[in-house]
Amino acid sequence: MLKSALNVALLIGVVLSLLAATLLFGGILVEHALPWYLLVGLAVSLWAVKLILCRHVSGVWSPMHVPVLLFAGYAFARYLVSPIEYESRVELFHIGIYTLIYFLVACNFHRTRDRLIIGGALVLLAVGESIYGMWQCRADADSVLWLDRGDFYHGRGSGTFFCPNHLAGFLAIGLGLLVARFLVSRAPNQTLQFAVLVKLYETAAVVIVVLGLVATLSRGGWISLSVALFALLVWAELAKVLSSRTVIAAFLVLVVAIGVAWSVPRIRQRIEQDIRLQWEFVPGDTPIHVVSGFSGRYPIWQATVKMVADHVWLGTGPGTWEWMHLKYREPRLQIRPRFAHHDVLQLLSDYGVIGAALVVALLACFYWHAWQLARRAESAEQRGFALGAGTAVLAILVHSFGDFNLHIPANTLWLVTLMGLTVAQSVNETDRRRSKLSAAGRCFLGATLLAMAALLVTIGWTLNHSARDTARGYDESQQFEWDVAQACFERALHYDARNPETYAQMGDAHRIHSAQFSLPGDQPERQRLALLAVDAYRRSLALNPFQSEVLLRQASAYELAGDTAGAARAYNDALSVDPNNAFVWLRVGMFYRRQGEMGRAVEALQYSHRLNSVEPIVQKLLEEIAAESAGKP
Repeated sequence: MLKSALNVALLIGVVLSLLAATLLFGGILVEHALPWYLLVGLAVSLWAVKLILCRHVSGVWSPMHVPVLLFAGYAFARYLVSPIEYESRVELFHIGIYTLIYFLVACNFHRTRDRLIIGGALVLLAVGESIYGMWQCRADADSVLWLDRGDFYHGRGSGTFFCPNHLAGFLAIGLGLLVARFLVSRAPNQTLQFAVLVKLYETAAVVIVVLGLVATLSRGGWISLSVALFALLVWAELAKVLSSRTVIAAFLVLVVAIGVAWSVPRIRQRIEQDIRLQWEFVPGDTPIHVVSGFSGRYPIWQATVKMVADHVWLGTGPGTWEWMHLKYREPRLQIRPRFAHHDVLQLLSDYGVIGAALVVALLACFYWHAWQLARRAESAEQRGFALGAGTAVLAILVHSFGDFNLHIPANTLWLVTLMGLTVAQSVNETDRRRSKLSAAGRCFLGATLLAMAALLVTIGWTLNHSARDTARGYDESQQFEWDVAQACFERALHYDARNPETYAQMGDAHRIHSAQFSLPGDQPERQRLALLAVDAYRRSLALNPFQSEVLLRQASAYELAGDTAGAARAYNDALSVDPNNAFVWLRVGMFYRRQGEMGRAVEALQYSHRLNSVEPIVQKLLEEIAAESAGKP
């Protein structure tokens, strides 16, 4: 009785954590992530209690366990020597959560009931997200729940995710599972009327989720799902899961659906932003032209390839791409992306060939087991689930060649859950692969899991409160509530003294406050606050020395304090970590102009103009300097 109750509680805890991570902005905002952190900690604690209190507890063995553990251990080892501790710690924390969820699911959820409940929750959530996304698209809403997402994605549905591409990734996971189960699964002992009713509900769900995917206007989402569904049909044919007639019929339906989608002007225009097909033959020309849409990603990928070449085996460290990329920035890229928009390249960049090899081994083990299930499992439900999980993983993998869905915690949580549910299944009744754990083994593993759960909750609590108080401090400083803002920053540092963003925001508050003292008699207070800003920036840069924007703000603080030599050093440091940033060169040129070094000012401004020729301020400054040099008013 106790074991059954704990199994139910475990199932509820995992489902709630998956729902919370998805509904709370995909889990990407640390300041709003505490609920799903706590729910994961609760689920791991329940697993530990089950191991300690229940005598008959078995474990499941899968070859996939080995690369999963090795990758988690490798990520920890790379964290220990990371050049940016905070960023690597956050990524390692998420990797730890994914690892715990994978093993929890694989070792506890081998029943048909478990797969039906988790799969049902995924489908219901996908339907709800689709409806919300369609409303956003129809209403031109530029908000996600209570937060503003900006107008960059105006007219596109993103559900509770900020980026429509990430909603598309999530919906592809749901559709992969749903379509496979629709085609393959046949529940035993069902009446004809009930079976028809289930298929009608599944058909309605497929239609709604497809419409939700269309509302995202995500080209990567459409392409990746199409590739995954074609692969599903080929897989089903090779594994003899479906009859050839069914496969051909499904193939024709998919082709017709793609044709109908292409006939919709908005969808066709969206695709032609990236790819233009030339139907008429032109000698020496190609039938496919890649145009402006993808070009924004090319310079990011080119820079990442250079990073990989310089750090082949070990990479730059977990979560460090955003900052290490600045040195490799292509001159034509004048934005600062947080991710490489190519999860495969970013994996190689952050973890090197060794980390990528472990991930490839992990995927190979997963697909080997899914293939065995699809071919040999005695239950149609098992075969359908294996095909669906494999299709969902493939859809995200294909999408990852043009985006960063695997850096969205909710999407990765769902993927590792489906993988765990797959490897938890036995291929047939004689192949259980489950072994009883000894009392000593159960107690040791349970105590270890309790310690991990406590560590998970502690780290999640500190990360959440640090980020939340830092955000509050920023809001207060924008209202010129300096004392309240500083109190918020001090609380944030109490929770996490190694968050560079907190020190940077504290420096901003001191610097802005200092600039308000402009009268001659206010000079001592102005200088005092400016020096406080310099010190806060120094602390931030000690934790992450690759922040070119913080270096620019530190240079401004030095100038407010009257230390031009310190300002010059900060500007030079900004150029060293971000040498192809037009804005950095603009600020350097403005500094030299203030110092009366017109030759160096013109040189810096001209280089800034070459990097970003559309910036009007640079041209205006050059004209002013030219007029001054010519003695004009």
